[in-house]
Amino acid sequence: MSRTHPGVDLTKNQLFLDDLWIEDTLRITRQWHKPEVFPEPVLRPEMPWEGTEVLMNGTVLKVDGRYLMYYLVERSVPVRALCVAESKDGLRWTRPTVGAVEFEGSKHNNIVLEHTQTPSVMYDPDDKEAPFKAIFHARRFMNGKGGMFGVVSRDGFRWEYLPGPLLGSIGDRKHLVGEKVNGKYVVLIKPGDTYDLYRARVAAMVESEDFRNWSWSRVLVRPDLLDPPDTEFYGMVAFKYSDLYVGLLERYNTYTDVVDIVLAWSRDFETWRRPVQRETFIGQEYPWNRLWSSPSSAAPVHAGSQLRIYFGGRSGAHNHSKSPSPVQYAAIGMAQITVDRFASLTAGFKQGRVVTTPMVWPGGDLMLNASTTRSLVGYPLEGGGDMLVEVWDAGNTPLPEFSGDNKAKFDGNAPCRITTDSAVVKWPGERSLNDLAGRTIRLVFNMKDSHLYSFRAGK
Repeated sequence: MSRTHPGVDLTKNQLFLDDLWIEDTLRITRQWHKPEVFPEPVLRPEMPWEGTEVLMNGTVLKVDGRYLMYYLVERSVPVRALCVAESKDGLRWTRPTVGAVEFEGSKHNNIVLEHTQTPSVMYDPDDKEAPFKAIFHARRFMNGKGGMFGVVSRDGFRWEYLPGPLLGSIGDRKHLVGEKVNGKYVVLIKPGDTYDLYRARVAAMVESEDFRNWSWSRVLVRPDLLDPPDTEFYGMVAFKYSDLYVGLLERYNTYTDVVDIVLAWSRDFETWRRPVQRETFIGQEYPWNRLWSSPSSAAPVHAGSQLRIYFGGRSGAHNHSKSPSPVQYAAIGMAQITVDRFASLTAGFKQGRVVTTPMVWPGGDLMLNASTTRSLVGYPLEGGGDMLVEVWDAGNTPLPEFSGDNKAKFDGNAPCRITTDSAVVKWPGERSLNDLAGRTIRLVFNMKDSHLYSFRAGK
């Protein structure tokens, strides 16, 4: 039985994280891909107030062409502080003098707030008075109260406290989603009482219409039958990506005492899915992140054809007082993955085929993020495979001008490190899929030694 997907915007990249667009396959596997982690951190603890740890319990944003990094430090005195760093390219960072908080008799530092735990920042350009908004957790803060607190700022450096707490105790892990979800501000939390229900930490959410009044919503992700029995979720960040939401979960294995990052996604922000294999997305690459990796609360930053994912790494474990290292070291690193390339439909040396579910083509060229390179770690333009594209109607009948001897041929790797645009697919005679605007069609990919990541209509 064929399926259609009304309401899906085909002008946005359609990824193959699930089977939404898959009707039938032959000799095809879904392959999951990891970002490349840069060997060296982009920010290390260097200043007296940073000690041996700079923590990505915070956010990296790109605002008006500049990068801002909000990160947490835990000094030798029992005061957690939020700091800010700046960058023009996202690689080389400087610490501006903010002059807001005194440290050892001087305000010549980049500290912007004190008494913060797991701070998270968003940029809301629709709010001209206070486009920067942040939430943080504190155990005892205003009048000795604990919970979730909020601050706002015009420039991202000087902050104004909101009357608080905004919410009482809802757990100590909080990530502010960078865009409104269904018209509401959303914070992803690690509830403090879920042990009573699930015997594990889980990912949940609270929401608000005005950033001042917050209410509990629901649990989003919890361990299931495919997870090892020692699995918990220490935190979750989520961001809009094309026409779905991508989540990065901090997966905590309580037996090995290791926290890594795994992938999740949702099409409605209610039902979340994860790869069946449950492989690590980011984690345990180098000594500085060997036991804990935690992502920035914001969406990855686009840099050409690449997505930059900023994350914090720690040498010590969650229970670091019991770990082999007597001193915990923490730095902030960067991982990079080509746009859309979280997962691919991959064919080996034998011819494979993918048949999509029916779709009403909106017009425009067919655009592909795909590769006919046999090896994904080799030279990005080196060939070895092939991909032929044909078009069928809703009843599985090939359209003669777009099938058979008239198949379109895709050859190459787009986008790649030096090519930022998706590939335009043309059929013989420079025929375009725009000729089928308004018709219900299926796309058929005949593949060998190739990888298909996404497609869209090039309006």
